[in-house]
Amino acid sequence: MKAARGDERSRREARLLVADATGAIIHARFAELPRFLRAGDLVVVNDAATLPASLRGPAFEMRLAAARGEPGDPRRWLAVFFGAGDWRTPTERREAPPRLKPGDLVEFKSAGSASLRARIDEISHGGRVAEITFEGEAAAVMRALYALGRPVQYAHLPVDLALWDVQTAFAGPPVSLEAPSAAYPFSWQTVFALKAAGVEVVSITHAAGLSSIGDAALDGLLPFPERYWISEATAAAVRRARREGRRIIAVGTTVTRALESAEEDALRASGRESGGIRAGSGLARLKITPERPLKVVDAIISGFHDAGASHLGLLGSFLAPPLLQEVYARAEAEGYLSHEFGDGCLLFHEPALHRAAGEPEQGDHPGKHDRHGAGLKLEAEGDGAHQGEDRGQRKNPGQHLKNLG
Repeated sequence: MKAARGDERSRREARLLVADATGAIIHARFAELPRFLRAGDLVVVNDAATLPASLRGPAFEMRLAAARGEPGDPRRWLAVFFGAGDWRTPTERREAPPRLKPGDLVEFKSAGSASLRARIDEISHGGRVAEITFEGEAAAVMRALYALGRPVQYAHLPVDLALWDVQTAFAGPPVSLEAPSAAYPFSWQTVFALKAAGVEVVSITHAAGLSSIGDAALDGLLPFPERYWISEATAAAVRRARREGRRIIAVGTTVTRALESAEEDALRASGRESGGIRAGSGLARLKITPERPLKVVDAIISGFHDAGASHLGLLGSFLAPPLLQEVYARAEAEGYLSHEFGDGCLLFHEPALHRAAGEPEQGDHPGKHDRHGAGLKLEAEGDGAHQGEDRGQRKNPGQHLKNLG
């Protein structure tokens, strides 16, 4: 599938592929999302803002990979080192970093007065992965990180990203190392339309880590444990939805991991079959695969991911892998774009699209129906522009959505 370069079309033009466990597929625009949900559904978004997590030294780049300190302390991290170069060179082609050992200090400086030093506490995986501690007070470290850091990005993009480019409409607490990009196509118009349709929207905060390192052995470790925070309002909304048999739709893999990890933590704490998600902070340690049944989330809104990525393995828990492969093949044939600035998909792990049979698509084109396998496959293409916001219209990342429900 072609990777979105960020300049083919704006976020307002994003497309949406909808699929369920029967093999039914519908092609639409992301702005049509409310069409595929129903009153009472609970949509959970990640409201984390994205940090400038790439720091460049004279002969290396250090990317923050996962927080290691207490919540709110920006000094201790797991970091990944790359050799000379920057995002323009694919990570798998980057040179090895300089040899580092515990106790070494690495320093980052700007042309101005900003500087930041990190101590190597532990080093592993051939010198690529390190536990580090930034020197200084927490507030000073955050100021220096914003002065010296850049957003993490990859070689499929044509230009340097500004920090503004990697924020979603929901961005609040700055804790993510890569953007929770499944929410990129969301606009406030889409959120308001969901609420008008009786869909409840709430948020969690999940500190998304690196999605790729470019080394097969290291990529096999991903995702690293990532911290999440669930408010009492969101925990109560999730418990209520489950009790009432309403669907829970996660916006992105980070939300899925947070909710499923929180459920596992509650199960261990209670010793019962259903623990009931609780408010608080925890670590998302689960690696969700097709072999692990989902306990909380009924559907996911996601982007399209590369083969072998941990994100793709998680999507296989919503659709059986053969069906997921077919969905991806159809998306590629229809010209969908992958990666963080690409198009989206809505995947239900149970039958959900049967009511669309025989109904024309909203927009200018009626649905095209055919039979595929055991289920009805609906293929229809809406046209017209996404009604959301592009870069010039997005809200201030400091505006923190805690609960829209």
